[in-house]
Amino acid sequence: MRLERRAKKSLPAGTRPLRVNWRYAVVLTLVHLLALAAVLPAFFSWLGVGCLVAGYFIFGMFGITIGYHRLLTHRSFRCPKLVEYSLAVLGICCLQESPVRWVAIHRMHHRHSDDQRDPHSPLPHVIWGYNGWLFVINRDHWVYENYARHARDLLWQPFYAIGEQYLLALWVYVFHALLFLASVGWLGGSRLVIWRVPRVWEQVF
Repeated sequence: MRLERRAKKSLPAGTRPLRVNWRYAVVLTLVHLLALAAVLPAFFSWLGVGCLVAGYFIFGMFGITIGYHRLLTHRSFRCPKLVEYSLAVLGICCLQESPVRWVAIHRMHHRHSDDQRDPHSPLPHVIWGYNGWLFVINRDHWVYENYARHARDLLWQPFYAIGEQYLLALWVYVFHALLFLASVGWLGGSRLVIWRVPRVWEQVF
């Protein structure tokens, strides 16, 4: 009971009453279920393994770790705007929201670290801090004042402001996903890009 009271007290006020964020819940669940298909022989390919490793470094490392986190959120280094915007686009391809929203939420996390206003503190529960917060609507994340306060430096730039206004992050992700499927299909030599990529050992033997 004590832990339960602490958990309810520690959750951000904007999450109460608790409501499921179906947009995140459906998309994240679907993406991870599709990823599990790689363990099935019919869907496994060494080309896919190579894309996994390359994608982790190109999109995860350069897009999120270096772009969204170190550069945009913490301003740990300076670089030409063309490089900054390129890193931001790579981050968008990870399906982790737009640069402005990601930066605003992460700066909120640092500003209110481990208190009630922290968007994803692990104090209520480790699962909440890891990904549970994504499945619950937090009304504070959709208030313009929070963006203006925590990501003002980005909103002042037309590149990010226009992206927020016209939901360009969604279309960037869709375009990159289609381009990825077309590229993998071309490299794998298969006409059915989505359903099957020939396995390396089938080509060799």
